[in-house]
Amino acid sequence: MLKNLTFRILLLLSVLFSNSLAYPNEDSTLSLYPPKIHKDYDFGAGDERGRNFKAPFKQEKDALYFLSFHKEKLALFYNALEKNSANKQYARFRGRILITHSAYNILDSQEKKALQGALVMSRFTLASFMKYSELGGVGVGGKIGAESERFFSFDSRYLSDLQTLGIESEIYALCVLPRFDKCILLGIGEFGI
Repeated sequence: MLKNLTFRILLLLSVLFSNSLAYPNEDSTLSLYPPKIHKDYDFGAGDERGRNFKAPFKQEKDALYFLSFHKEKLALFYNALEKNSANKQYARFRGRILITHSAYNILDSQEKKALQGALVMSRFTLASFMKYSELGGVGVGGKIGAESERFFSFDSRYLSDLQTLGIESEIYALCVLPRFDKCILLGIGEFGI
């Protein structure tokens, strides 16, 4: 009986004070939250790639976006690696020797043979797209300084990123020696670098 009476009193109170006991919403006079005002957002002017300067995180992030943030760190790392590679103090990455492209070019054939399966970090200017195959990936030509064009083979997942970066852009890549194949593109946000 007491439970029934308590329930009736609570029901009566909830009906009388329904506005104050309800969850706060936009129409309630006792709302704890300010009313939601939906206004059109001014996206502002963008650049030639369609990126928005007032709301940079509203647009999709592409390889250019990430490379602009990571280029300085990659250049510092590449320069330090180049200095160590010149002294034959090779860094290791996941158990493999890591050397720069220019230091690898200076080595004689016996030393190059000893580095088969090692990784080479290359900084080159994208010169041309040579081929694309779903099985073989993307083949590109790159120039390192005054050196003639060299072939680099990337996985097919990098096709859109390489096209976004475009010809004449500076690219950082890690490739497997001695054929410079199985390359991965660095600085595009894929591996946190």
